[in-house]
Amino acid sequence: MNSGNLHSLRKSCEDLQLMCEHNLNRILECMTKHTNACKHLEKYAKKCVIMGKLCDYTKTNCCNADSVSMLILKEHKKKCIDMVKVCKDLKNILPKEVCDYIRCDKMINVCGPKKSKKSKKTKKGKKVKK
Repeated sequence: MNSGNLHSLRKSCEDLQLMCEHNLNRILECMTKHTNACKHLEKYAKKCVIMGKLCDYTKTNCCNADSVSMLILKEHKKKCIDMVKVCKDLKNILPKEVCDYIRCDKMINVCGPKKSKKSKKTKKGKKVKK
């Protein structure tokens, strides 16, 4: 991974870590008000703690080791997939204003699959840029 990618990875990890840390109190507050979604909120809180620690570890590697292993990147991808699933489950259970309060949509945008800008071939064999 080159230094430009390391800087962007560090920045995205920093943003994700801050969002996870800021969400924890909001999630715990919602657990008392929405007892029907307590198990899902508990999962979300745990995912936020784990993701925050993983991001902290990744940022340290970006700064101190000037590299990040593929295993760490795969772990990030796996944890992001889990986070998106929990957020989507919460969106099906909780009212929209509560989901906005605990930042489900923002978390899905940050952790969701990134759109690739690679070219695709059409049926006629021409390349089309996305």
